Amino acid sequence: MFEQSRIDDTSVPKTNLLESGIQSSAPEHKSALQRPSLPQTDQNLPLPDLTLVTDAQSAACPVTEASNHYVTFINRAARRMYDPGSLGQIDLLRNKFNCQIKTVGDAIKYADEAVRESGDSYNDVLPPKEADAQKEAWKGEITGIGVTLGKLPIEGPTEKGPVRIESVLAGAPAEKHDLRKGDIITHVNGESLDQYTYDETVGKIRGPVDEAVTITLTRDGKPRNVTLERAPVEIANLEEKRLDGNIGYVRLFNFNQEDTVEDVKKALEKHKAADSYIIDLRNNPGGIFQNGYKLAALFLDSGTLLKTRERTDSDPAQPTYQTETYRLTDKEIVVESEDEASQSKESYTEKREQDIIDKPFVVLVNGGTASSSEIFTGAIKASKEGLTMGSKTYGKGIGQSIFTNMPGGSSLQVTSFRIFTPDGHWAGDAQKNRFGIIPDMVVDNPDGVAIGSADDKQLEEAKKYLHALTTKQ
Repeated sequence: MFEQSRIDDTSVPKTNLLESGIQSSAPEHKSALQRPSLPQTDQNLPLPDLTLVTDAQSAACPVTEASNHYVTFINRAARRMYDPGSLGQIDLLRNKFNCQIKTVGDAIKYADEAVRESGDSYNDVLPPKEADAQKEAWKGEITGIGVTLGKLPIEGPTEKGPVRIESVLAGAPAEKHDLRKGDIITHVNGESLDQYTYDETVGKIRGPVDEAVTITLTRDGKPRNVTLERAPVEIANLEEKRLDGNIGYVRLFNFNQEDTVEDVKKALEKHKAADSYIIDLRNNPGGIFQNGYKLAALFLDSGTLLKTRERTDSDPAQPTYQTETYRLTDKEIVVESEDEASQSKESYTEKREQDIIDKPFVVLVNGGTASSSEIFTGAIKASKEGLTMGSKTYGKGIGQSIFTNMPGGSSLQVTSFRIFTPDGHWAGDAQKNRFGIIPDMVVDNPDGVAIGSADDKQLEEAKKYLHALTTKQ
């Protein structure tokens, strides 16, 4: 099961996702999106220009360590959120729950409520248990039942409703209880998923080892309850095989794991004798920011990969921003940054994977292709070195910075930047403004068709297209 992960690191030059994060008191990661940011000073401490509580409030509700923990969350969110104005009057917000906060748990609870008032569902405070689960998922290790999931009818992490099993991990509890690809999960522990987002559903299905979870699923229109004991599972983030016509097929379920690019590289090398390739990103909700553009390097020689505009650490009353352009050369990835206020410029480089695909390939996308998947799709479409095919993507052109090791072992994530395709197109905010990316060749699947089934028109059209190209050669 995968959520749209939100991950990145704080160091410059930008290094491995978790290496730099665990070093500091409040590591920052970025998710899909997330990406590295400029260095910051004491980023988790209440900042000197931000008042904690007023004297009048102190008299009514004495300042405690717990209430100051709450202010730490608000200060960090206000200084990094892309649109700090969405928080309203920040001075009032800092003190809004002062009298209710007695423990660190209260601080986490009310900080989550406060950042959610921004109207952006990606602004979130993860309590310790969920924060730890997220870190495990980055490493490809979770405790659950061993399935990957896709949303219905539109695969987006902020949408509520049932989920569909996309794959079952061999040897996992799900396989042992005969759960199958295509099964629809409608309830977890008796609660309807109509009230939960994709991310919330994932959290409910995961849990402690050997603790049971009951899910209600439908297969062929018939509902049934299944009780499974959770177990440690290693997440399989892709499926690879050889299709008729000597087509190498790689379906990537998410970009959440640190080794995503390496896993895809190994899958492609396994099928190096193929005449062509299909990279299937349908229902892929995204993940780690860097994975999206670094994966593109496996397919491209050079060119612009993407552009971003990010909120920098600044006073919420006078927010500042920087723009960055990611360019691929034959030797490395060059990131050019410009501060909008001072117009000062700087650049740094990142290691790139070498282009290993010099044969025709198609990238399949649909309404569930989001975030890091859209970064990859936008780069391929702009390059014209491969063909994008399917239906319009989800429309998540925003990324979140994640601050780990916050008070009580929690994590804070806030939307802090926007992502643009090489030609400047913004896919949207994943909420009211969802523009998505229209693929080069639009092919719609009938509603309810399972990916990889005999009725999968998009896959069949991709195979026909590649077959026509390779038979001409």
